[in-house]
Amino acid sequence: MTSTRFLTALMMILPAMAFAETSYTVRKGDTLLSIVDREMGFENKKDPRRYQWAQRIRAQNPQIKNPNALEPGDVLTLPDFPGAKKTEPQIALKPAVPVSPVAAPITAPPAETEHEPAKPAILVAAPPAPIEPPATPPPPAQENHEAHAGGHHDFIGIQPRFQFLTLKATDEATREEAKLTSKSSVGLDLQYGKILNDKWHLLAQVGYTSTEFNPIDGVAGATINHSRESQTIFALGAAYEISPSLHIDAFLNTADRTFVIPTGPGTWELKGVMIPGAEANLSWDFVQGNGYVVGGSVIAEYIAALTKDDIKYKSTLEPVGALYWTSKRGHDRLNYRVSVVYKNGHQHTNVSEQKEEAAIAGLMVSIPL
Repeated sequence: MTSTRFLTALMMILPAMAFAETSYTVRKGDTLLSIVDREMGFENKKDPRRYQWAQRIRAQNPQIKNPNALEPGDVLTLPDFPGAKKTEPQIALKPAVPVSPVAAPITAPPAETEHEPAKPAILVAAPPAPIEPPATPPPPAQENHEAHAGGHHDFIGIQPRFQFLTLKATDEATREEAKLTSKSSVGLDLQYGKILNDKWHLLAQVGYTSTEFNPIDGVAGATINHSRESQTIFALGAAYEISPSLHIDAFLNTADRTFVIPTGPGTWELKGVMIPGAEANLSWDFVQGNGYVVGGSVIAEYIAALTKDDIKYKSTLEPVGALYWTSKRGHDRLNYRVSVVYKNGHQHTNVSEQKEEAAIAGLMVSIPL
């Protein structure tokens, strides 16, 4: 009689034990998915049941703000995971032991054996079966972000450029003016990006531009030594992600700058001078679309002072603006960037004042490595 009551009571508390909740103290680096993987033993990161259990934990813990960045030391309430890898003491039921000795030797009157019929059926009852989550639950967006974490790749960027350029120069001595406009101007940039982490990456860039100018405009009969000029640029820099929509990058560079220098009455010289400089670029993605972003950039370009061939090229700080469209097809796929840049600067020397106006359109193709 005593053993029967004990087993009956045991069967009443087993279902309660199956749905018991436990407390869990968050460790450094824990996420909801990593907790589920550890408790349930999931090895397939694409198993849809991972997201179902992560949703259950979040529902029981409304204090969670970011499931991908849990605070170490926080205490979470976890459901009892069916089929979990962790081992807990299990009570083995042995229905054959009390049943077989009782059935044969009983010789007492029927009134004293009312506990015998149908009692063994209770002893062989199995614990409640684990509750299986739905077969294909949609993964939450935030949890899915973790599955793609660390997917950044080093890249090579190739950008052809087309630009329209106007140079206006004034002779400091005679106040004679000359104006040059580009007939054709094309360029090509190559860029290498080295990813350091989710926030930082290093950049190296080299570029080449070839410009053919129309005849000089300004003074009748004015001449210039030649009409074609080429420019090269070398730059090293770094880029930092302030937020998902705000970025900054900075470069140190050395580049050919094109000048129109007066050499006498009605005569001018078109020349390129390699001058060091720096550039800072603040970009804001103000439109976040499905697979693309649209943004704008504010750029500050610094050109250092230099003296060469008795001509002093003065330092200057020039503002530049840009608009861009960038695809977001994943870090492991080709991406594209279309940009339009406008510059209105000034580059003076000790013999001339020069203004430069440029409109540049480019298409950058980023190739993951």
